[in-house]
Amino acid sequence: MIRNLLSIAILCLIYWEAVPQVKTEKVQKDQIPVKTNYSRSNSYDLNFQNKEKINEELENELLDKNKEKTSYVFAKFADLNIDFKNIEGICDEKNCFYEIEVTSKGSNIIGILFKKIKLSKNSKLYIINDKENYLQGPLTAETISKTDNFNSPPMPGETIRIVLQEPIEEKKKSEIVISKASHGIIDMYGTNNYKSSAQQSGSCYGFGCSAPCNSNIVCWPSLDLSSKGVALIIYQSEYSDSVSYHGSGFLLNNGRQENSPIILTPNHTFGGYMIEHSQFMFHFRSPSCSLTSSGPMNIVAYGADPLSNINLTSNTDSRLLEIKPNQLNRSVFDNNPVSYLGWSIIDQPITSTLGIHHPRADVQKYISGGVPTKDDLLTMPILHGELLCKMGH
Repeated sequence: MIRNLLSIAILCLIYWEAVPQVKTEKVQKDQIPVKTNYSRSNSYDLNFQNKEKINEELENELLDKNKEKTSYVFAKFADLNIDFKNIEGICDEKNCFYEIEVTSKGSNIIGILFKKIKLSKNSKLYIINDKENYLQGPLTAETISKTDNFNSPPMPGETIRIVLQEPIEEKKKSEIVISKASHGIIDMYGTNNYKSSAQQSGSCYGFGCSAPCNSNIVCWPSLDLSSKGVALIIYQSEYSDSVSYHGSGFLLNNGRQENSPIILTPNHTFGGYMIEHSQFMFHFRSPSCSLTSSGPMNIVAYGADPLSNINLTSNTDSRLLEIKPNQLNRSVFDNNPVSYLGWSIIDQPITSTLGIHHPRADVQKYISGGVPTKDDLLTMPILHGELLCKMGH
């Protein structure tokens, strides 16, 4: 019987086998594609029938004080029907550029649902926050293997710019259709755009909202290697009208040490129907110990399959997933490799536990655990530090 799973021993630091993946990063201004006047003329606002009600619902969700709650809706979708074939471009000698701007006033994060994103062989797509100098991309035909109903990861800010760069000589043109965009008040990046109308006491909407017993992981250099195997889990899909947070998961090595992207998560944090559309956000950490600040970079891997015969009893509240592979691209993790956490089949007592996780969708945190008993949930010390805070551990 497998025991002592999660001894938090690192067996190896590897370069991840390729999966659909998108990097979001704060960059220097000169690394961002230059803005043209066409993006201003192609500007779109997100329209909700009752935006105040949407904000109130999101506030109530995020301010829920139930420490045992493990999922939160933090953004809502609105229809946004844009076909890039109708967007006028501007061309130089080599490339044509097609730009739009999307704005949702008071939003801390925005995401895009592409009904179709079929990029031509040499095209590049960028999603940009000009105010905060954040960049997603370039997205290419190699990095985006899902051409229908592709959800971009959350971008900071209330206005984003989407730029398609396509070579003039490209024979087969890109097909890009946007069906929806999401408006979120959770402040994952510390932009502080959303102002609460309720002005509730102790209100907190994202970065820095986790319990004080959680410590910035960057302040624990001995855990740096371990932390690179931990991901924040987000669910968004064309079948849902919202974006939600569903706890943390971590990469787990197998006995063959074959670098299969296996993720261990709790069963109770999300339903089985969500697995295919889950997003796994790695490297979402503060850049420094003091002061702790919002994460300037993260990399999201898309989708997973449930693994059968997981050899874990139902008492452990554990689920094994395997992130879907994409054999076309392996570059985005080259400078930001991940870790696989180790385990042992040797039957020996566990003397202590610790947690590395993303409580309340915050940047990665560390929490000290206690000496576990046989009745403890296997993953609770690792994935649910909020519960440990509540219980006084």
